[in-house]
Amino acid sequence: MEKNKLVVNKTSLFFMITFAILYLVITIAITVLLAFRSLGDWFWLNVRNPIAGFFYKAFELIPGIGLKFGTICVWTFLIASVLLIIVLTFKKLKGRNVIFNIVLVVIPIVVAFESLIGLLYSTSFYTSLIDRFYLEETVEKEYQKEDLVALYDNLLNRVMEMSLEFDRDSDGDIIYTQSIEERAIGDLLNISDDYKFLKGAYPKKYKKMLPGDPEFGGMAMGLTSAFGVSIDYSTSKAILLNTITHELCHTKGVMRENEAVYCSFLAGINSDDKLSQYAAYLEAFTRVDYALRDIDFEEEFLRVEPLFKLCIDENFKEICEIYPKLTNAYVKDAKILEFITYPLIDYKDHVGELIGLLSSLSEDGGKLYIDGAEADMDYVLALIKNDSYKVIRIEFKNSSEVFDNLHDVMNKYSNLFLAIQQYNPDEEVEDKTPDEYLKYYLKGFNNDNLLIDLVNTFIEEDYDYSRVVRLLLEYYDGLKILPYEM
Repeated sequence: MEKNKLVVNKTSLFFMITFAILYLVITIAITVLLAFRSLGDWFWLNVRNPIAGFFYKAFELIPGIGLKFGTICVWTFLIASVLLIIVLTFKKLKGRNVIFNIVLVVIPIVVAFESLIGLLYSTSFYTSLIDRFYLEETVEKEYQKEDLVALYDNLLNRVMEMSLEFDRDSDGDIIYTQSIEERAIGDLLNISDDYKFLKGAYPKKYKKMLPGDPEFGGMAMGLTSAFGVSIDYSTSKAILLNTITHELCHTKGVMRENEAVYCSFLAGINSDDKLSQYAAYLEAFTRVDYALRDIDFEEEFLRVEPLFKLCIDENFKEICEIYPKLTNAYVKDAKILEFITYPLIDYKDHVGELIGLLSSLSEDGGKLYIDGAEADMDYVLALIKNDSYKVIRIEFKNSSEVFDNLHDVMNKYSNLFLAIQQYNPDEEVEDKTPDEYLKYYLKGFNNDNLLIDLVNTFIEEDYDYSRVVRLLLEYYDGLKILPYEM
């Protein structure tokens, strides 16, 4: 019996105890540090971000290994666990004691290493540093629709003006010769004196995401984890610059989406680079546009109409990307493929092109709807002749075959559509009244319980993004752009 007895050698025992103690000490230390503002700040600036930066740099040495690291750790743990069961079960196994001691070293190392990286990453959700984004004088203020409209007009004017200032190629994309990645890093470092947690090294190599890649949720343009950054490079340069800046904010611990959007906005508008400024204004306008559309659709529709023509007439690529166009990949289980036009009056110079396209889509099985009722081409022609502001919705029963058949059309003529969507009508969508949307977007943060409120709602991604509007309103309130009492 003694011959087959498993014996833990001193080396294995040392590693087991060391990593167990290390994990407990660091876990307790992080919890305590984040409980106190000054200690939490010190920890974030001097421990968390430098360690996170080290791992991002280390994972860059082997392209793609970072995002697979978690999987490698899980499989290593599972294999080690199976080996442990085997050596405990088969007492006559050759080399049993050696395998046993190796497993006892591997399991705590893998668990501690991945858990500590995850712990450093997950503390981002709770750090006290993020409330540096919030303005003490206005954090609890509840804004009104008039404030949102004033901000909307300001941002729309900036986008309209700046969109005309760039040289463009034949596809309508902005001609820009600088490195987008270096520009994003430089913009963040530029504001790091005010937001010190943005100091330090940044990852410079990113995994290229496939457009619409189901691995990243289908619609994501960027993804950041504890092990690396992935970016969809198929977008326009303005959208790409904003996306990279946004994801780099995540690497510094700005994990909530509303704060990452605001972080990239601050970096952009404080940059001396014109594309950076334009990208920031475009992203801010998009968020405010969504909010005004939910609160007052007709008012948003009339105000945004001049912007539509930049996409239709000139095919300004970044303007065409403001609204979702899911044209790159079939979305599994999406039962409906839907094309939505701009207001018909905007096609004055493209009537023949629009009619030919609608006729072709109709022949391919698409149903035309106007104001919720099915329509035919004669009615469409009459509306175009009368300069109608009505919008046409073309609906297909979606499938991979239908999507593949329409793929070329979607990409070739995407500038002629406001949106191209794939969705499941059976999914429940929370419908709010305009008054409910007012509070949803514009209500104040609870200053006494700010972090708890945001932690509790973080898992609601749509809600998290909606809070960008609050941050923008506070920023422009400070600049006296919004209506305010003297």
